[in-house]
Amino acid sequence: MKSIIASLSLTILAATASFGGDRIQEIRTLDGKVYQDCEVVSKDAHGLMFRHSRGAAKVAFAKLPKAIQEKYGYDPAEAQQFLNKARNHKLHFGQPGEEGDGGAPGRLIAEAGSRGGIAAARHPA
Repeated sequence: MKSIIASLSLTILAATASFGGDRIQEIRTLDGKVYQDCEVVSKDAHGLMFRHSRGAAKVAFAKLPKAIQEKYGYDPAEAQQFLNKARNHKLHFGQPGEEGDGGAPGRLIAEAGSRGGIAAARHPA
């Protein structure tokens, strides 16, 4: 049992070590957007998540140069499957505040009434 846990731990460490914390001086997307001083945070089948000098971003692999796609194991078929699954999940559960979302509250809007009171109303998200 201990050997299985140790083996699994090493596998997870190896997988995260391959991209977690990678530093990239500049990421230039195929549509011309430039990100400076980047640190890779994570990835999924669809894209790369990273912090940069002005904040954070997730960029689809399809918009990244081939060298980055190859380094992080981009597979277009796997990315499409990932997107399809995400779309099906959204259709099934909806967005917060929509019907079918398990009752998640929508955005509340406060409005000042004519007598100085405040009324709150649900606004679709």
